[in-house]
Amino acid sequence: MKDNNPKQLRFTYGEALAELGENNPGIVVVDADMADGTRTIDFKRKFPERFYDVGIAEQNLVGVGVGLSLTGLIPFINTFAWLISWRAGDSVRTLVAYAKTNVKLVGGYGGFSGPMDGATHESIADISVMRSLPGLAVISASDHEQVKSILPVIADYDGPVYLRLSRAEVIDFHDSTQQFKLGRGILIKDGNDITLIGTGTIMSRVLKAASVLQSEGINAAVVEIPTIKPLDKELIITMAGKTGSPVPLLPARKTILSAVSVLPLQKYCQKIFPYLLSEQAYAIV
Repeated sequence: MKDNNPKQLRFTYGEALAELGENNPGIVVVDADMADGTRTIDFKRKFPERFYDVGIAEQNLVGVGVGLSLTGLIPFINTFAWLISWRAGDSVRTLVAYAKTNVKLVGGYGGFSGPMDGATHESIADISVMRSLPGLAVISASDHEQVKSILPVIADYDGPVYLRLSRAEVIDFHDSTQQFKLGRGILIKDGNDITLIGTGTIMSRVLKAASVLQSEGINAAVVEIPTIKPLDKELIITMAGKTGSPVPLLPARKTILSAVSVLPLQKYCQKIFPYLLSEQAYAIV
């Protein structure tokens, strides 16, 4: 059921994570002194014995999570998006991506959604940084129903994942029937004239843009790319063939343009550079 009242995604994330913990005893949560901000406090209250706070030590945050994963547990590691992608970047690269550990990295306050904390806390490069790491799935959630759908999928997925969340207040445009599938885009609205592509909480504005274009006689298709890596190349290529060049909108613009630009390289050079052009290589979609 859609919730038409604006609400910050972090609150839904906290509630959904605690519910996931009830259904899966292997879930553990690690935070870096940010349980109130990330809302992992909901999990902590229900399962204090499965919650670990490492303090303001983001590289250690990742190391502890990796250690827990090696015992067979499924750790959800939480802090601000800029901290997990930049300050803890070396640990993420070496201990998570290279080692292919079963760790779920969750970056809160993505983009400009936390302006009250100042420019140092804005995270505009986390998607690009995480996408460049080999073997790391990258996901950006758009609304509350999608967050609830994403969590059990990534918990069941055997491999490292980065989930980007926003602090912004959003209204659902998905309902509970829309189930998230890792690596799959979503055709929200079909059209013949142009394809608008978005990811994350900007999707409601992408739909508004399509509505404005419709009022001017332009029938725009709307595609959501919740999984930025691995990218749903087939859907993007199909829509590009149908409507002409797709138009990625911020924050997806540069990331998706970059990803799409390497598709011909992958297609024609796969036999020459089989490893460099695989899903395990840097920046390959």
